[in-house]
Amino acid sequence: MKANPNAPVFATYEIEINAPPDAVWKVLTDFGGWPSWNSNVQKVYEVESVTKGTVFKWLSGGTKIRSTVQEIDPPKLIVWIERVMGIRSIHIWSLTSRNGRTLVRAEESYAGPVAWFFRRSLQGMLEVSLSDTSKGLKVETEKRSAKG
Repeated sequence: MKANPNAPVFATYEIEINAPPDAVWKVLTDFGGWPSWNSNVQKVYEVESVTKGTVFKWLSGGTKIRSTVQEIDPPKLIVWIERVMGIRSIHIWSLTSRNGRTLVRAEESYAGPVAWFFRRSLQGMLEVSLSDTSKGLKVETEKRSAKG
């Protein structure tokens, strides 16, 4: 599954993290820990494991979101989808090893009539969200890696 670059709203963000993919993966897929480092997430409801088909619920910007993991290939790829307020979202996180570091690529698309109608404001919001989340992931992973 891929995010749709032709959707009304589409954004990508790349960042290099000074840690191996396993360390980045551990932070990224610890959904319950998201609120401690991801400024866009206020709460994650109980998630027991992260596998294909896992449903997880979380609160972002006052909106309760129900996501479903569609693809997972630890520690390289995780894809989840959701439908919120008439917007169909696809989130993709890919991790590539680079000499002991990790290149993280976040990609997301929003489709549907609501996404089309509010595409300009949603585009800006999505770009900021991907940037903020990726930077938070970097800081948290590097902090945990430094502790050993």
